[in-house]
Amino acid sequence: IDAVNAVSDLRMTDFATFLRAFDKAHSTKAEDEYRRKLADSFYDALEADEFAQAVVSLVEHRGTWVGTSGELLVELDATVRLMVGARPDHWPRSARAVTNWLERSKVVLSQAGVQFEWSPRTSAGRRVTLSGQA
Repeated sequence: IDAVNAVSDLRMTDFATFLRAFDKAHSTKAEDEYRRKLADSFYDALEADEFAQAVVSLVEHRGTWVGTSGELLVELDATVRLMVGARPDHWPRSARAVTNWLERSKVVLSQAGVQFEWSPRTSAGRRVTLSGQA
């Protein structure tokens, strides 16, 4: 393993580095296959999550969006109602649910090109900035 450069761009860096060393020793493409499988799993997760798709679409069209979780929910509710008539059953129902969803979906959003950052909490609430990756 010492003879290969460590992988630093994946979540399971030790495993990916092991695959890189295995590939070098056995002339295989295990790391490439692992990366393909990861990409497929992120795509599947995004495809199965309508709220994630709505967030990605918002950032693709706006570039950057800033507001509270509640404001994000209101905006995406309006969009989804226009597109499909009603929000899906599993759609977040509160600002807290949106906040929790964003935190749980950080990796999927990042893979889709969306970053978010929370501002410090103030008396007006906590704002989130959604933006596309540079």
